Amino acid sequence: MTSAAVRVGFLGCGNVGGALATLIVREADAIEARTGIRLEITRIAVRDLSKPRPAEVKAEVLTTDTAALVIADDVDVVVELLGVTDPADALLRPAPPAAKPVLTANQASLAPPRLAPLPPAAAAPRPPALPTRAPRGCQPRPPP
Repeated sequence: MTSAAVRVGFLGCGNVGGALATLIVREADAIEARTGIRLEITRIAVRDLSKPRPAEVKAEVLTTDTAALVIADDVDVVVELLGVTDPADALLRPAPPAAKPVLTANQASLAPPRLAPLPPAAAAPRPPALPTRAPRGCQPRPPP
């Protein structure tokens, strides 16, 4: 089977980014066998190049230029792992010609900015408590 290569760029390589990079490198053959896609990490943008990284992260893919990573020709998919919204918002909304698929779990970056913030949990009305059955050995926590 001929595999398609997908070139991945990471924004961030802390705990989560380092673990994901390690997983992609170690499991590349298994991922390719199951999906027919070869994932290749081509760039990783970090704040500090001198910090220790997992052994699977090659030094030559590290950069501090996040803006260049997002528009780079050698990146097909951007994985946002910054953990903060300030730079992520600006970086993930490039001009349409440079737009690429982005994977993120940063819900604050995904939320439309025009929406008003939700009221604090204490001010929101609470639904009535429902009876629950916990698995053996577990006790349900009473509602506050």
